[in-house]
Amino acid sequence: MPYQHFQIPCSGGEVQAELNRFLHERRVLKVEKQFVAAGLDSFWAYQIHYETGATPAAGGLSDSGKKGLIDYKMVLTDVEFSRFLTLKDWRKERSQKDGVEAFTIFTNAQLADISKRQCETLAALKEISGVGEARVEKYGADVLALLRQTKSPADT
Repeated sequence: MPYQHFQIPCSGGEVQAELNRFLHERRVLKVEKQFVAAGLDSFWAYQIHYETGATPAAGGLSDSGKKGLIDYKMVLTDVEFSRFLTLKDWRKERSQKDGVEAFTIFTNAQLADISKRQCETLAALKEISGVGEARVEKYGADVLALLRQTKSPADT
């Protein structure tokens, strides 16, 4: 199983963007991380195990090794992750109001895809895997309104 190492200085930097690009382009099988305390030179060390010849997909392994879990903080940009969290909060409230499980409204993978694509129309929502006419009719207007509210200046 191939792997790649990354060192992210505590001060941040371009390496984090490089790691995010790497994660977006591969199907991640396992993530091992460790904090290395070295005073001002402290950093996070990541070892990313990935599958060759595979495209990224929901349902990979998280750093806990459990099938089907993804650490969306690791695979989404900061702006996308912020949208994702906003959509998750809305989904939780809506699921409680409707008396249904949250995943029946949208799965985490669908919310992540909506966040990445920054959907602007109902037709764009229908392009998300597993999102059909019924979900778009029931939840589409709410989702689009939230996306408009979370739109960053860089999106224009």
